[in-house]
Amino acid sequence: QDSTAPVAPQAPADVTLACASEVPATISLTATDNCAGEITVEGVDTTVAGDCPNSFVITRTWLFVDACGNETPLSQTITVDDTVPPTFVEELPAASLTVECDAIPAMATLTAIDNCGTASVTEAVSTQQGDCPNNYVITRTWTATDECGNETSHTQTITVQDTTNPEITLQAA
Repeated sequence: QDSTAPVAPQAPADVTLACASEVPATISLTATDNCAGEITVEGVDTTVAGDCPNSFVITRTWLFVDACGNETPLSQTITVDDTVPPTFVEELPAASLTVECDAIPAMATLTAIDNCGTASVTEAVSTQQGDCPNNYVITRTWTATDECGNETSHTQTITVQDTTNPEITLQAA
């Protein structure tokens, strides 16, 4: 009577990865059985989705069963969790600068890349009035966001000051 379960090899180590593209391919493993010899089984994946394309858990299972129904299960957990924020491609505008009212630089267009896929960039601009119409502060913020909600932001503060005295011009009478 065969009541001895197959002897499985060591399971592949559990891993945590940042991107879905890094998940290793499923492999076959071989167990030995006291009566049947070698039993080779390919892993079967069960996936539990997370809240974005690069957030999920795979349980990869191998089930070795001999001719008499004796079983030995083996599993590996593959966790995919993108926590890496995107990065801006272009050189970032100066974080702080002071300019005259006629020298405000144009708003830069920034793009971003991500380790696992695409990233989008949003822009926000606000203005805080100073003590006269030509003295104010412009705050520009660029935020790069990837598919899993990881963000990178850059803020530029432009202090606009009118420090030029008016010029007196004489008109002929």
